[in-house]
Amino acid sequence: MPSNGCSCVGHGDCLCPSSGASPGAGGPSARASAAGGSSEGASCASIEPSLPSCLTSAFRWSLEYDLCVCHSAKDDEEAERLVSYLEATVRSLRCFLPHRDCPLGSPVPTELYRAVHSSHCWVLLITSHFLQDDWCLYQMHQALSEAPMSNRIIPTVLHLPYSKCPKELRFYYTIDLSQKASHGYNLVYKAVLHYLKMGLEKDESESIVSTSTMPDQDKEDFTSLKGVAVNVRHNSTTMQQTTTAKSSDKCNIM
Repeated sequence: MPSNGCSCVGHGDCLCPSSGASPGAGGPSARASAAGGSSEGASCASIEPSLPSCLTSAFRWSLEYDLCVCHSAKDDEEAERLVSYLEATVRSLRCFLPHRDCPLGSPVPTELYRAVHSSHCWVLLITSHFLQDDWCLYQMHQALSEAPMSNRIIPTVLHLPYSKCPKELRFYYTIDLSQKASHGYNLVYKAVLHYLKMGLEKDESESIVSTSTMPDQDKEDFTSLKGVAVNVRHNSTTMQQTTTAKSSDKCNIM
C-alpha cells in the first residue's frame, strides 16, 4: 500500500488526495474561522457547496442511476453504508441497491440486467461472499460485457487479499475498504464524478461541432430542447422513485 495512506490496491496514478490535507481544510468553515468570526465569514460557513456541473448535465440524466452497487446479500449492511454516504445531500448520487430498488416479484436476471444498463457506473463490493454468489458473478460479467476495459467499473475489496479478486478484474485499480471505509467511499464518489465529467465534456464538444454550422435561430431551439430533455428525465426519475416508495409502503402494510 502506498506510503501516503492511499487505500487503492495496485494504484500508480489514482484519484486519492495525496497532499495530506485534512478534509474540509480551506473550506467555508476554515475561511469563517480565519475571518475572525465576522458576520461575513459566518454567512460563508452556512452556505452549502453547490453540486458539480456534471451532476446537473443532460448526460448524467440520460440514465436512471449514477451507480449500481453489486454485492452479496450477506453484505447488505456494508452496501447500505456505502450508499448512505454517496446519496447524502452534499454528494446526491443516485444509487441502485438491489434489495431496496428491485420490484418485488420481478425475475432476478431481468432486474440485474436492467440495473446494469440503467446505470452510468458499477461498483463491485468484492468479499468472500461475493465470490461464492452466482448472481454477483452474473452481474459482474454483465458489466464487463457492457463496457470492457472501461472506467465505468469500480472494483472494491473488503477483508479480501488482492490475489483473491476475480481474474477478470486483475487489470483494474481496486479500492480497499478494509482499513478506512470512509476514504474508500470518497474514492468511489470521485471515480463516478470523473466518469460523468468526461461524459459531459464529450457531449459538449460534440454539441459544439454539431451546432457550429446551424443558423442562429436553430441554435437557440437546440439549446431549449436540451433543457426540456433534462427536466423531463429528472421528473420521470422522481415519479419512478415515488411510485417505488409507495409500492414498498403498501407491501409493508400488508
